[in-house]
Amino acid sequence: MHARSVLILDDDLSLPPGLESGTFPLYRVSVANRGVEARKLMDESGMDLCVINPSWAESNGSAILDEMRSRFPDAFWILLGDDPDWNGKLPAELEIHGVIDKPLTLEALCQYPIVTYDF
Repeated sequence: MHARSVLILDDDLSLPPGLESGTFPLYRVSVANRGVEARKLMDESGMDLCVINPSWAESNGSAILDEMRSRFPDAFWILLGDDPDWNGKLPAELEIHGVIDKPLTLEALCQYPIVTYDF
């Protein structure tokens, strides 16, 4: 079984406890806070799961979501944060699989079926 690639796109580059390298088996977790970094990581590792803050200050979160969705149509998408204006910022055709409030935790991430982890 190949490791699933998880990409976290947010202004805050710190990984929540439990997602550090080596402690989240079967997952390769990358974090980016700039569009250039995100694109590089996607090119290097692909992407199975993306946790993205669409209110990302450095980049237009909805624009990068649209680009990523076209490149990785089968990826699982989780929004990070609690922005009441998301509906106006996101493309209508974007299928979002869930929303996690900040701060991101391993327990919150594991509520989605794509993520499995034994605590």
